[in-house]
Amino acid sequence: MKNKRLWNEATLSVLLIALASLCLKPLEQMWMPSMYSSLILIALAVVFIFLAIFIWKENVRDERENQHRLMAGRFGFLVGAGTLVAGIIIQTLHEQLDSWLLVALIAMIIAKIGGHVYYQSKN
Repeated sequence: MKNKRLWNEATLSVLLIALASLCLKPLEQMWMPSMYSSLILIALAVVFIFLAIFIWKENVRDERENQHRLMAGRFGFLVGAGTLVAGIIIQTLHEQLDSWLLVALIAMIIAKIGGHVYYQSKN
């Protein structure tokens, strides 16, 4: 059962990465007419929703699994935030900062703090 969950999460993650990669400008200009672009964006949203549901419903059976889950969350947060900070720095140096990078970083930080406050008050 545990291996099946890991397989499902890995499959959804790889599919999400592949769909997101198809939305990159060089690939989009090479092969995606607007109809296919719309289908890719819809598929991206649907796969993300499935992955979010899968992760949200994940149950932890012991302390070791809980520790692994927490470390994976930390790694994911730090890599995501680091990538956004690098993007903000690079785009600021090129004088073309995309405000969505700032919005995403702020949303991640607010969610992290909000989750921490929620679970502190719950326990």
